[in-house]
Amino acid sequence: MATTIDGKKPATTKSGHRVVLAPQLSKGPALTPAGVPVPTPYAISGGSHSAKKTSGRFTIAGAPVLTTASYMDVDPPGNAASKATGGDVLNAAACGVIKMIDGSMRVFAGGKGVVC
Repeated sequence: MATTIDGKKPATTKSGHRVVLAPQLSKGPALTPAGVPVPTPYAISGGSHSAKKTSGRFTIAGAPVLTTASYMDVDPPGNAASKATGGDVLNAAACGVIKMIDGSMRVFAGGKGVVC
């Protein structure tokens, strides 16, 4: 029988969970005739296999679970192409991390909600 929390499968470093965000607007390398970078949307995604700051003691099938303190690396290339032209429009970041912000309100690991 599979482990579920509120009818959802908890995210672990071995569960294969994926996060796909809305396209992120970055200063793209496509230059206008005037030589100015243009805002370009980039798809941003990540996988639970790259999660950091997972639960140290709470595991499922031997894999640490993700909590609201966890974060994932952005899958390459992310918005890496925009790094030379200034990165993200809002914060100038390029290929950062995806922070987990939504977790269970009933199941906790280390005082943080478990991510499903």
